Amino acid sequence: MKFHGILGAALAVTPVLGSLYRNGLFIRQESGECQIELPPTNGGRKVAIVLDSSGSMSSNDPNDLRIVAGKSLNRQLVPGSGTTGNPRSDLVTVVDFDDEARVIYPLGDPAGADGAFDLIDSSGGTWIADGVDKALSELTKPGNDPTADRSGILVLTDGEDFDTDGLIQQIERAGTADVRVSFGFLAPSESFFEPDLLAAILRTGGTYTSFATAEAVQSFLFLVLSNGLTAADNSVTTGQLLLPGVTVAKLSGAGQPVSFTYATQATEQLVFTFESLSSQVLDGELKDASGNSLGSNSTTSTDPASISYTADASGNLQFEVITNDPAEGVFQVSLNSSLGIAGCNLTTIPSPTNSTNGTIPSGTPTPTSTIPPIVTGGAARVATVGAPLVGFLLALAAL
Repeated sequence: MKFHGILGAALAVTPVLGSLYRNGLFIRQESGECQIELPPTNGGRKVAIVLDSSGSMSSNDPNDLRIVAGKSLNRQLVPGSGTTGNPRSDLVTVVDFDDEARVIYPLGDPAGADGAFDLIDSSGGTWIADGVDKALSELTKPGNDPTADRSGILVLTDGEDFDTDGLIQQIERAGTADVRVSFGFLAPSESFFEPDLLAAILRTGGTYTSFATAEAVQSFLFLVLSNGLTAADNSVTTGQLLLPGVTVAKLSGAGQPVSFTYATQATEQLVFTFESLSSQVLDGELKDASGNSLGSNSTTSTDPASISYTADASGNLQFEVITNDPAEGVFQVSLNSSLGIAGCNLTTIPSPTNSTNGTIPSGTPTPTSTIPPIVTGGAARVATVGAPLVGFLLALAAL
């Protein structure tokens, strides 16, 4: 398995610092609460949340963090009640899959979808292609136009589809309909680093991530939201955000650099690892906020390369990867940090109830919520962006 940068990510976790670091586009909050802030949305989107309910989830995700993530994501969508003018309300459908997929919440108001997530269990096999198929059918059914560029499918799974070719075909079908597809793979098998599969996901404009532990699912959610669930959502930066404990994949080729960004803090020890999945030679360079080089390295066509760096002070880092190979390829980047997995707990957050784009406050669960409080071992760290903003707040229960 190609988890060169992830399996070593669980290094020592330092105490949470009571400080807020803000510099340029990035925010680092160390006060016991993590915050990710997103550009405002005009709504009008159609989103499918597709979650794995196969038997292996009972051991790979025993605390059902994927379900908590699904609920949290749903509560970031714009509900039908209380909206006038802009933003327009969003629509959501919830699909689970094991041996086959089920639409457990037909395309409708996000306000009514919460209870559907409680129907998801951990039993059966894995047919991801059927989940994407049924999600796409819901998003494109008559009466809810437009679809193109305003629709997205998010899939969370730990499994290997017995029909990988069929999965690629379904993702390509979504891409043809201008539906963005994003995947989070928990401890995927070797076949899920197949370049054709990753390329199909990335060509839709979606996010591909893989991670070794379920606790990193919240970091995955941060990255998907920062990239945008749909093409109508603006990406928060010109470069892909990086978070420790999560591997991201991107398309390469044509001599164009691919940029990644990360906000570091003083004395943080970092290892950036990058690798081609398409037998290309890659050149990587780490730079500070002023563009000064902090280190560089190159892969071979078959072996990864790493760049290590210890930060003298808090600041924004830029990591660039480039290949001179003119052919399109796929590569992946992972980040290890001495501060451990980034992010904070996925716990209950209130749903937005009006058309304002102000920050959504965090706090205690609403009385009707069934999301359990989850405690994870990650440090309270996340790199996010500034105004104009819609808030996405997740409370941290520190160990």
